[in-house]
Amino acid sequence: MKLLNPDSQTLSSQKISSQISRTRRPGRYAFIFIKTLSILLLGTFLLNCKTKKESNFFVKDFSGRLVTGEEVHFSDLKVPRLAVNVYSPTCIPCFGEIPTLNYLRRVMIEKGYGELYMAVDPNGISQDPEGKEFEALFKEVAPIMKKEAEERGIELPILVMRPPFSVEPETGLITGTPETLLFRTSPLSLYYNFIGSISDKKEISEMERDPKIQFFLRQVRSR
Repeated sequence: MKLLNPDSQTLSSQKISSQISRTRRPGRYAFIFIKTLSILLLGTFLLNCKTKKESNFFVKDFSGRLVTGEEVHFSDLKVPRLAVNVYSPTCIPCFGEIPTLNYLRRVMIEKGYGELYMAVDPNGISQDPEGKEFEALFKEVAPIMKKEAEERGIELPILVMRPPFSVEPETGLITGTPETLLFRTSPLSLYYNFIGSISDKKEISEMERDPKIQFFLRQVRSR
């Protein structure tokens, strides 16, 4: 029997190990390739499945006519935020809120936050709304709201709203007055609803310290 040199035996083992390593290397690279490809595919899938921003509560259909005659479609407004106060000339708490609303609109415009409108449901103001088309309701309600603005010092642009906007105490999105709705735009979506009066403060110095007013402004300027 031929005796092997220990050194040559070790060398032979190293060669064998090297050959095995070389034969395994393509499989390792294939595994890395497949893993990387899987991660890329998963990332693409998750991006495609990301929740899309969409309008909600049918607010994309909200529109109205200013008492001065111009049509306004909420979805077409190019403002960062839209605030809409829901008002009624028979709503006593609404009257006390007017100075606050005037102040908030001035701040929103000065700071570039957006626009604040006052909206009315004509069916709640008309003496006999049953069966009337919007044009007839507008002709009846617009003069009432013009007088209301003059007598109560309302500085907000006033909208007479079309359906599907409505005040429905039991089942509606808007259940009463006063309420103030906050919308994001592009696309239009409702994200906050202030139930009741925001504040009845009369002086600017009081408004600047009022927690509810400051909370409102924080909500409006949030992105």
